[in-house]
Amino acid sequence: MESKIYNVVHLISLFIILFIFNSCSLLDSSLSIFKQDFKVDKHYIGKGDTENFHRGIESVLFQFGYQIEEYDNGPTASYVKTGWKIRDPYADEIEKGFLEIKTRIIINGIVDNSSFSSNNGFSYDGFMEVRNFVFDGEKYIEYYDDNHLEEEVNYIIKTFSDFFSNEKTTR
Repeated sequence: MESKIYNVVHLISLFIILFIFNSCSLLDSSLSIFKQDFKVDKHYIGKGDTENFHRGIESVLFQFGYQIEEYDNGPTASYVKTGWKIRDPYADEIEKGFLEIKTRIIINGIVDNSSFSSNNGFSYDGFMEVRNFVFDGEKYIEYYDDNHLEEEVNYIIKTFSDFFSNEKTTR
């Protein structure tokens, strides 16, 4: 009698283990939609105090034809998002079948807690994220394999870095 109960317990345990493994494999495949392979272009753009950080962001973004769409100042960070800058494709992009390109820049300024000064100022470490989409005739898709985009992004980063470096030396 004891051996029958023992076998039943083992059989139930085996079913439970198989059920758990099966559930985990189903869960993994159902979450595969969240595992999209995409690249987000993020870059360090420099460090600035409260005043020159915000002034620099506005100045550089405007210089490159971006308009600020959203601005949020929180206690530990500042967040700036531009509207979409839409442009016609370059010749090599037309060859790939792209009809339109749109780019957005997002700036995150993280407060450096050790930088607080007596006049309520502090410094931000600035990070720039670039979102680039191309229209392929049916839908917009994320696309970063573009030399023109890379050159523009590098130039924007250099402009931000130069602005913040120059502001440090003039104070």
